[in-house]
Amino acid sequence: MRTDTTGLVLTGVYRQLVLTELKKNSEAKLMDRAKTFELAKNTKKTKPSSSNGSDSNSNTWKEYKISQRP
Repeated sequence: MRTDTTGLVLTGVYRQLVLTELKKNSEAKLMDRAKTFELAKNTKKTKPSSSNGSDSNSNTWKEYKISQRP
């Protein structure tokens, strides 16, 4: 008997289906994060810097939000 990380007992074909879905979901989340990070990176490069530093603060906040997403 094998158990997944939630403690449920999974066997045979059902176990393989669940693991495949978990893998797909995690890959999709990683791709979504990568796209979001690229958008933030591109935005930061093209954004003109202002003298009061508000742009740099908003970029730092974007990076923080991306790294802290569940």
